Amino acid sequence: MRHFTKIIFIALLLFSCDTEDDLGSIDTAMKFSPVEHYEINREAGAPKLYLLFESEKVFPNTGYSLKSEIDIEGNELMIRFKGISKSDFSHAMPSAVEMRIELSENISKLTLLNGNKTDRYKIEVTDKKVVVSPEKTSFSSITHASTFRYPKNSFVYLCGTNLDNKHLYEDFKKVLSELPGISYYQFQGPGLIPYPTKGDGNWYNPDALYFQYEKLADFEEAGERLRAFTKEYLKPNDGVSISLYSWDNRSYRSWKMMN
Repeated sequence: MRHFTKIIFIALLLFSCDTEDDLGSIDTAMKFSPVEHYEINREAGAPKLYLLFESEKVFPNTGYSLKSEIDIEGNELMIRFKGISKSDFSHAMPSAVEMRIELSENISKLTLLNGNKTDRYKIEVTDKKVVVSPEKTSFSSITHASTFRYPKNSFVYLCGTNLDNKHLYEDFKKVLSELPGISYYQFQGPGLIPYPTKGDGNWYNPDALYFQYEKLADFEEAGERLRAFTKEYLKPNDGVSISLYSWDNRSYRSWKMMN
């Protein structure tokens, strides 16, 4: 006898009382993508891999949630969309409905069911990226066919300046490049990069740079160099921000280093 692991989800792991005879369905197309997410947003720790589903239909600001049933058999993940219902959460603006489902690394087949419709995908999960290939689709679509994962021991360098002090970006880039135990990192081939690709909110927002460190102490040293750089060259409310964000949710930010 085949063994099924069955879990009922409402939005993010809320339970439902539907019977197995009630297939249920949703009246909106769905799009999804693999994402890595931190369990506790403000604590350091390796991210977990999920599939993030989002309705193409926009719902009113009263708040709605997706209801689904999950079956896992071997290397196949099966998700049946049961319906969309009002939730206890409210949104300030109309928005799509989202649902996040954890993706085990052994999964290579994905089946999505909506009423009598069935969509099928192949999934390839490695330590570097997740590749999703559609086989049969009718109500769903993949947002990004290839998505990079956070490289272990990596971090992103983000910088934003005013138009008259763009040199600060290159100045701190030089500081990082000269640190022992740290080297440039490049994402190889096509795919969505999990880190931000450039700064935001400043007059000058150059492209992000990615680095990899040999041990945690090397990243901590980069943070101390940012602290010294901030003290010497930056001033409060001067329109300059420099940030370092690591793969495991650690960060150093210049505006938090100012007295």
